Amino acid sequence: MATELADFPEWKCPYCGKLLPSGEYNQTIEEFRVKAEQKLKEQQRKDGEYFEEQKQKLIQKNEAEIENQRKIHNSNTRMIRDELQASYDKQFEDLKKSYDELARQRQNYSDKLLASYEEELYEKDRQLQELQNEQADFKAQTIEEAKAAVQKEIDEKDPIDTHSRDGNDEDYLK
Repeated sequence: MATELADFPEWKCPYCGKLLPSGEYNQTIEEFRVKAEQKLKEQQRKDGEYFEEQKQKLIQKNEAEIENQRKIHNSNTRMIRDELQASYDKQFEDLKKSYDELARQRQNYSDKLLASYEEELYEKDRQLQELQNEQADFKAQTIEEAKAAVQKEIDEKDPIDTHSRDGNDEDYLK
């Protein structure tokens, strides 16, 4: 057994407490529902506008922050790049100085070594020349000794008086 709204002849208004006939009550309820819907829609529209406004403010704030961070990032990137370039240039200059120093040391060592080899070569040439001179002297002395030995042998084998010879072999052979 369901109770219909029409079954009640009068209704009491929940807001003002006044007794209303059921038709009027239904009309008032309907008006209240329409007003409530309108208020709700208006509140939703205002809330939507407010939230949209807040959203736009947040978007602008975030975009500004992103732009600020981008500037900071670009500045830091330039600074790091400059520091790296300076470091690279310094390291390159240091390596170049080290290379130049090593090249100079190597050249000094090579010059000393070359001078030592030239001195040693000069000494060896001098010793070779002395040996060649001694060899020539020894050869000449050996030839003289061999001639003298041959002459002595000839003189010993030939009893002829070699003093009577005048050095002319033709007379001696006759």
